[in-house]
Amino acid sequence: MLISTGKRQTLRGIGRLLLVPLVLCLPLVASWFESRPAVAANAVSVVAWTCPPGTAPTTDGAALPTTCTAPAEGVQYSLTAGNVTRRRVTGSGQPASWPAVAGPFQLSIETPPGEPAIVICDQNGAITRYDAPAGFVSGELATGANLTCQWYRLAAAVPPTQAPPIATEAPPATVAGATGDFASRVDIGGRSLFLSCTGVGAPTVLLEAGGPGGFSDRWSPIVPQLAGITRVCTYDRAGLGQSDAAPAGIRTIQDSVNDLRALLNTIPLGCPCVFAGESWGGSILRVFAGLYASDVAGLVLIDAVPPGFTEQFGTLVPAKDSGFAALMGTDNVERMDQLNSLRKADEAAAPPPVPIVVMTHGLFLGFPLTFPVDQLEQLWRTGQEAFARAIHARLIVATTSGNSVVRDQPELVVDAVRVVVAAARDPAAFQTSLHVHRLDAAGQSLPGACFQIWTDDGSGKRGEYRDGACDGDVDGVADGTVQFRPFPAGGYVLQEYKPPDGVPAAPDVPVAISGLVTHVDVKSAGPATAPATTPTVTPTVTPTP
Repeated sequence: MLISTGKRQTLRGIGRLLLVPLVLCLPLVASWFESRPAVAANAVSVVAWTCPPGTAPTTDGAALPTTCTAPAEGVQYSLTAGNVTRRRVTGSGQPASWPAVAGPFQLSIETPPGEPAIVICDQNGAITRYDAPAGFVSGELATGANLTCQWYRLAAAVPPTQAPPIATEAPPATVAGATGDFASRVDIGGRSLFLSCTGVGAPTVLLEAGGPGGFSDRWSPIVPQLAGITRVCTYDRAGLGQSDAAPAGIRTIQDSVNDLRALLNTIPLGCPCVFAGESWGGSILRVFAGLYASDVAGLVLIDAVPPGFTEQFGTLVPAKDSGFAALMGTDNVERMDQLNSLRKADEAAAPPPVPIVVMTHGLFLGFPLTFPVDQLEQLWRTGQEAFARAIHARLIVATTSGNSVVRDQPELVVDAVRVVVAAARDPAAFQTSLHVHRLDAAGQSLPGACFQIWTDDGSGKRGEYRDGACDGDVDGVADGTVQFRPFPAGGYVLQEYKPPDGVPAAPDVPVAISGLVTHVDVKSAGPATAPATTPTVTPTVTPTP
């Protein structure tokens, strides 16, 4: 359509008149936007670092970033804000982050529990230092603020600067007990074993080296750190280090257990003790703990052969294979019949219900390449997982270690011993992690469930409300496992208030929580149905422990 020149001029005039009020209004519009409150973008982020032994709680905050440079591994954080508690697990210097509401907050590390720390937080440029001797900090989150914290984990006490000197030719000990720093050969009935102890505190930690053939000095990288926690002892088994040779002939793991029992009968160490054993040493401790439960206050089993693996190994690796004899034969410095010894370990009674950590390697154990390595590694890992679950133990994967975790990740071993010692010192105060696995009728994981937990009223029914959690709250991954914050041991009832899509809510499940970790399977009775309507949800509040 054509528009005449006169009409075009008229339209331009009208347009100019319309622009006048718009131009006049622009400052008013801008001022209106400027006067509106900022959109709240609250967020909290925290990353944890491990300080070297001896770092003082009074250390200047400016020095911490260059002093504490080792990233913490497998840390479980908890943030409570707005009456809601959320958890995250991270490590390797990666931060845990949450959206949050303005107001009071509490930030803590739940695993390991109660560790002392120095926490430096930046809230929109305002730096605050928190001293956290009990492992948590509290503060106020401003509207629209972002809080970024560096969590510097401290050792429980200042350890010695070096390991105590060890005599090269110490005479057999004749004392009735070992107190203070102690390094001597101990007569156990006609022959002697070398024992070394340092540090102060209870329970005593006794370290069992790997092998066959592992000397006590394998523990030297971590003895000074452990001595800052409690009293710690190492010893050489028969025929190793400064200990006398064993009687002639082939031996089994039972002989090593008998020697350990004789050593403890001769030199009272104040047991029940915490025992930590690496690899072969862990198998020795499995047998010892099954026989002498009253002497055991806690266990740390570091990549020991898991129950059942020996027989699985025998079905996959022919006895004629050149590598079979090296792992299962008798040609070793301790003259151990390894095959029958490991079978003896599998026949041992279960350990007592004490705090236990099970550690497993994250790289490769070191099987010969002629073996079916992938199958063996898978069986090893699933065996460790099943064993840890059966004995209510905490499972730790040493992600950058082979079979020698003490050498490859010593700080991980120190942390594990610290957790078990703390739990053994005050069992009533220690709390248990709860992992709920939502499964279908065939045992496959069903993601997306939410549960609440209540105390047991004494008849298997709900008592007082304690907490609620959903799949993915801790690790951000909906994989069918719901992780709760730790609880005191005792009887509880689980209620599924949001089932996975397509299945009805499961009936309430009574749960007995004990040990360091309790796993519970909640399984559907039949095939999936049409999506269920979500029942009324009880408001989530932060319970009083």
